[in-house]
Amino acid sequence: MVDKAHPVFAISGNHEYLRNRELKQVVSKHREAGWKISYVDGSDTGSLVSALSPNDFLDDGAILVVVNKPEKAELDFLVSHFNSDDPELVALLYYEGNPKGNTKFGKFLAALKKNHVNFTAPKDWERDSKAVEFCLREVADRGKTMSKALIERVVLVDGSDLGFLSFEIMKFSMIADLDGDTEITAKHVKGTLAPLAEASLVPVVDAVALKNPVLVISAMNRLKANSKKDPTMALTYFLSNAATKWLCITDLRDRGVSVKDAAEALELNPWFYKNKLFPQASMWNRNDVVKLLNVIGDTRRSVLSGQINPWVILSARLLELCR
Repeated sequence: MVDKAHPVFAISGNHEYLRNRELKQVVSKHREAGWKISYVDGSDTGSLVSALSPNDFLDDGAILVVVNKPEKAELDFLVSHFNSDDPELVALLYYEGNPKGNTKFGKFLAALKKNHVNFTAPKDWERDSKAVEFCLREVADRGKTMSKALIERVVLVDGSDLGFLSFEIMKFSMIADLDGDTEITAKHVKGTLAPLAEASLVPVVDAVALKNPVLVISAMNRLKANSKKDPTMALTYFLSNAATKWLCITDLRDRGVSVKDAAEALELNPWFYKNKLFPQASMWNRNDVVKLLNVIGDTRRSVLSGQINPWVILSARLLELCR
């Protein structure tokens, strides 16, 4: 983008991590090349026009104007700037979401063609495969090679969060550098992954919180495949701890108690309650949490009484509850 600047570029998509990373990389590349960076809200017409209007009296050099909420800007002005011929006064439209093709703004972004990049979040069943593809690109960008089978193993253990996987690939690459190797192998990966018990239990709880059956079965399969012993009891302890909190939260919420007062009543940090616990319980009502606690209790009893394959029973009942 620095080499062949165009008056208007756009970054969009509902994949927050990739969208934000692209923005940071573009801004960083321009700043390193000596460009001045400014930010403006698309709904502020005066500031937008001022930022994208050439000043004959001042020579500020090349300027990159990052336009947040560009869908609220006057489209005619964006079109006029798109048709201008000033490669050193560039508008970077940053749209949070997938633009709708049947809107005027969506059609404008489509007209940008190669000057518009959109990052779409994968479907639930595509998360792991897309994560593997991402890791392959990350490895290549670092000048390394790594077998797809080993990357699939990493994704199986660590999950499909691209930010975390990017950090893991960086660690593997640094260890390979210390050994003077260009290929990342199992010896570089061993010992650097997060402890499996903690790394794989939390995603299951998060998936249950979302009541997303696809994520639940994926996270449970990952946990089961990588556990040296039956993880049923460990998972029930994690779920029980979370469900007990959800029961309190849903009860207080349904009684109209404010977030601030609820946090005080439960003697919890207000920020943690509002930003972590309350959103977790948002998909649940009190009756369903009680059912979840019953599932957990029944599962524990089946383990302790020596019943056959309580893991299958737990999986089936969780999926039924999360429909």
